[in-house]
Amino acid sequence: MKVGQLEGTPEEIKNLVENHGLNLNDYLIKPDKPICLKWVIAPSIGFSISLICTYIFGTSSEDEFIGNLFFLLTMGLALWLTVVIQIRHKNIWASSLSIFVLLLLSLVSLGVMQPYDLIIYIEKLRNEQG
Repeated sequence: MKVGQLEGTPEEIKNLVENHGLNLNDYLIKPDKPICLKWVIAPSIGFSISLICTYIFGTSSEDEFIGNLFFLLTMGLALWLTVVIQIRHKNIWASSLSIFVLLLLSLVSLGVMQPYDLIIYIEKLRNEQG
């Protein structure tokens, strides 16, 4: 076993640290517990249901308030899902991509963008980068 520049059996390293009056727990960092899967599943299911409700109520003109309410709920769940992705993977690119995709899906469900416009928009972004 090797800890930093110390090498030896676990018992030898433990004895060395204890003989010098040190606490081994002060120097070892416990890894973070992975986030529970229910924190990923809950906002995903909520986002999907809210996305469908946004599509149903957001496209009809008589229920505009309810459609906007579901859109705000969808955005809140998208933010929650993005934060969970950031905590779980600790990768800003994954978080940025997820919020971008979730926002575009929400705009399509509200009727602001059509799916065909979405494809053209994504292709335009790809052409600007490459």
